[in-house]
Amino acid sequence: MDEIIAVVWPRPEDYPRFFEVCGPEDYPPTYIEFVQQALGILAAQGIDPGSIEKVHVDPDEMLQWCLRHHGKLDTETRALFAMFKVRSRHGKGAEAIN
Repeated sequence: MDEIIAVVWPRPEDYPRFFEVCGPEDYPPTYIEFVQQALGILAAQGIDPGSIEKVHVDPDEMLQWCLRHHGKLDTETRALFAMFKVRSRHGKGAEAIN
């Protein structure tokens, strides 16, 4: 299996709750700014945005999973959640960026 790069990517309609759950230290206040920031991070890492798997998350499901399995919600646990979601669909071989 080819490597899958999983990126936590909330839907526009879920972004206000996603931002509320994750906080301003990691994410900008608007969805448009989030997309711009995410694309900038991918470009800086030399990753083609077309090659990623956007993991559309339910903010509350992500929060509950991270707290249940890791006791906190932070960059690392969000990445682990993204890998969990992708591996649930595709099996092993996922790497996450958050």
